Amino acid sequence: MKNKNLNSGKKLFLILSVLILLSCTTTQTITPGQENQEKSSDIKTSGGIFFTKLILEEKPVRLLIAINPDMITVHSNDENLPPEYQANRAKYIESVQKHIFLQAFGDSVDLIDRSNLDTINKETALQLSGIISKDTSIEIGELSGANYILTGGLDFYEDFNRTEYSEKFTRQIIEVSTGEVKAIDIFESYYKWNPAEEKYLKTSSLLNGKELVIK
Repeated sequence: MKNKNLNSGKKLFLILSVLILLSCTTTQTITPGQENQEKSSDIKTSGGIFFTKLILEEKPVRLLIAINPDMITVHSNDENLPPEYQANRAKYIESVQKHIFLQAFGDSVDLIDRSNLDTINKETALQLSGIISKDTSIEIGELSGANYILTGGLDFYEDFNRTEYSEKFTRQIIEVSTGEVKAIDIFESYYKWNPAEEKYLKTSSLLNGKELVIK
């Protein structure tokens, strides 16, 4: 009876975890892209649901979060945008995603240290930006100890008058052993310049096309 109650409690916890993962709007992100929308249409599973299913099945999850700066694309006429924007944004996305997974799953998901990728050559590391081949994913898994990789790309769009901008982050969960994309999420955020406060304010956020509450 005690074990039954524990299992019920675990399932409730994981259901709540998915809700946390899907409702965390602080994970930056961004502009509608037709190609990404079409690409994700074949994969119905979100990252939160995918990992919850694995944990409920008591399968080990060792996750490497690796965002490649080369996949941060800037569409802006702002000449003052710092050259290190892409690298800083990639680090920020990684830190936010790490926080979300820790908040949602705790020690049920083993997060692999990003520094483990330092041993991977540049050519291999760059392949983290897109669909990873089976051979490459196996190599990354062996070097980092991960069995899943969270990666993705971000698009930054700013209007000509610099009064509004948007960001779009497409997150992919890749299985190391097969190189297959197992889940995709698309985060979008839109901002407008507020003269009174002299800063950009978020006007809307979407996850997989659905409106999120702005926090």
